[in-house]
Amino acid sequence: MGTVRGATERFKDLRLIWVDAHADINLPETSPSGNIHGMPLAFLLGLANNHPPFEDNRYHCLSTDRLAYIALRDVDEGEHEIIAKHNMRGQAYFMEDVQK
Repeated sequence: MGTVRGATERFKDLRLIWVDAHADINLPETSPSGNIHGMPLAFLLGLANNHPPFEDNRYHCLSTDRLAYIALRDVDEGEHEIIAKHNMRGQAYFMEDVQK
């Protein structure tokens, strides 16, 4: 999260391409495991600001229109809902899309 935050301070129009099997956009209340390692994009997008020690919003540096996913494969139900709610479906390419 610190790398992305620092890069957005230097490059104001930065876009992020997240190449991962996991969406990593769970909220504390949607995460099946409760593990913070499944939430970095939620913090970077300012969606999970109620989770200690990040309630001060210090990592919020991206908007959803500046994020694209490539190679998603294992996405939790809550993450699917967040992606849909924030109209990010057109920016999310699943592994089956990549294999075509």
